[in-house]
Parts: sequence; structure tokens; C-alpha cells
Amino acid sequence: MANFVKTLAFLTTFVIAGLCQSNTTLICYDCDPSHSEECKYPVKNNAANTVCKQIGNTTAACLSAYINNTDPTKTGIYRGCVNKPVEVADVCDWYIQEKSSANVTFKSCFACNETRCNTIMLYPDGSSSANNVYNLNIVMIINTIILISLVLWK
Repeated sequence: MANFVKTLAFLTTFVIAGLCQSNTTLICYDCDPSHSEECKYPVKNNAANTVCKQIGNTTAACLSAYINNTDPTKTGIYRGCVNKPVEVADVCDWYIQEKSSANVTFKSCFACNETRCNTIMLYPDGSSSANNVYNLNIVMIINTIILISLVLWK
């Protein structure tokens, strides 16, 4: 029974530490049309990652956007970190307002706040589809439940 309690305490500490750590750093895929194929499928093509730095009174988020530009070399998918003012509710609405110009038209935008969550597939017509995002926290919780079940089963 003492071994069971120690094992349970260890697993609980591991899960809590993992959950706390994952919430302190936001990492986003970071690419643009100059890396078209890599940016289209960031997980499969191991796109660059960037650690988001919170600036002043802002909230960091991961962003994916499909942008049409009058310069064809700048038309395509953009992924990366953005820092929105805390009082802003919708990241995409705010970002589109900030970045729109006579040369730039946003076809689609998606924002999220979990590590490497900006994998959504974006298309020139403004449509989008999921790119199979897996949340590491869920995987850790499921594995912990399985380990606890195995310990209890003995």
C-alpha cells in the first residue's frame, strides 16, 4: 500500500508539473509564403517554431492567416505569434484591422492560445480545415490514467 501511495503521489506531481509548465510558454509555428510548402503543412514539414514573447500589457496568441497581397510573392499562408492588447476580445478582428492596407486582403484568419495550435489549413477562397492538432496535455492525462489503472489493477 505504501508503494501505491508513493506511485500515485509521483504521478500526480508529474501531471501537475506538466500542466503548469505547458501553460507558461507559448510556442507557435512561424512561416510565410516564402516557405510555401512548409507553411502549408507545418507539422508534416517541420516548420520553424518561435517562442512567443509577451510584450507589455498584451496577451500572446498563435495566428494563421491567408493573405492576398498585390505582390504575388507575398500572397499565401502566414503563421506566427501575435501580441494583442488585453482589452481586445477577437484576435483576428484586431489583427486584420491592424495589418489591412490597399495592398493586403485577408481571406481567412485563425487564432489560438495553445502551443503549436496554429496548424489549421487555409485556402485562397477563405475556407479552412483542421490539420489534426493533438494537445500534449490530453495525452499526458490519458497516459497517467492508464498508469494509475495498471497500478490499481495489481
